[in-house]
Amino acid sequence: RAREISLRKVVGATRRQLMAQFLGESMLTALIALMLALALTEMLLPAFDRFLNMPIAFHYLQDWPLLLFVLGVGLLTGLLSGIYPALVLSGFRPAMALRMNGSNQQGAGLTRTTLVVLQFAVSIGLGIAALVIFAQISFARSIDLGFRRDGIVVLNASNLRNDLQVFSLPG
Repeated sequence: RAREISLRKVVGATRRQLMAQFLGESMLTALIALMLALALTEMLLPAFDRFLNMPIAFHYLQDWPLLLFVLGVGLLTGLLSGIYPALVLSGFRPAMALRMNGSNQQGAGLTRTTLVVLQFAVSIGLGIAALVIFAQISFARSIDLGFRRDGIVVLNASNLRNDLQVFSLPG
């Protein structure tokens, strides 16, 4: 990426143009990811409804504060992810970046390896956590509660007067 920036500077791009490019790319990437996430949510919501035995709906026009919040988080993510390349990488000096090759960078290989290992460790941990949560939910849905569900009576307390009457069920 440093060579790309250096070549663009040699051709005549200013630092402000490079910063606008980096911020624009990161915002566009974040918004595309947000659209894909919303589409995936819409596709998987019926399966999640069946899993929970409870309907969950997301109405874009009725839940506009939530939609604005999600859009704001997407834009903030794009902005924060584009600040580093915009400020640091746009400040490269073309002669230095074009002269040095990848073998002269010290510590880049160790940092990259550490970040990749950390990313895989976090991914594995999240996968294990999801499996444990799924097992706990399955257990909670199948456990014997100690009473029969068909023998429950529900009374609406808002319609009762101040004096409480006790009802007993036969049997």
